[in-house]
Amino acid sequence: MTIGADDMTCRAAAYHEAAHIVIASAVGLPISPKGISIDGFANGLAHFKGATSGTKVAAEEVDKVVISMLAGGIVHGGVHGNVEHAIIRDERRIKEIMDEHIANPEARKTKREELETRASELASKHWQAIEAVAEALWSKSWKPRNRHIQLFRGKTLDGTELKALLTDITLVVDETVE
Repeated sequence: MTIGADDMTCRAAAYHEAAHIVIASAVGLPISPKGISIDGFANGLAHFKGATSGTKVAAEEVDKVVISMLAGGIVHGGVHGNVEHAIIRDERRIKEIMDEHIANPEARKTKREELETRASELASKHWQAIEAVAEALWSKSWKPRNRHIQLFRGKTLDGTELKALLTDITLVVDETVE
């Protein structure tokens, strides 16, 4: 018997991670060979430049990384409704980046609102790509994460698979993000 999150919650996680990757690609951020993955507890990871906690983000890439981070929660909320548990890590990373680059709290708040609007626009614009990546990830078979127990299971699309898929759906890089 496998214990974990229900299918709807895991599927929402697939859309969440797909949104990170598609929007990162759309704004020109490189995707890691690790790609994206979700596990049976609806935990996911999207590997793109700037996403990892503790890594430095160049000033000229702040908007791109934050928009890509915000897109996951925006899409997750639209698919599942309950987004609170899904964005804890993303929110920590967004705060880390914005605190490092924008000293004034009011300026940070204003900038975040601007980037949320932009992330929402990009998620709408690239919805077909997000859906294609999420469904490709979701269609993967669950694989054991631990050879001794089936409790930890996961689905992964590696960087090569993602690049091929994104090429197939002719994702256009959005040059308007500075």
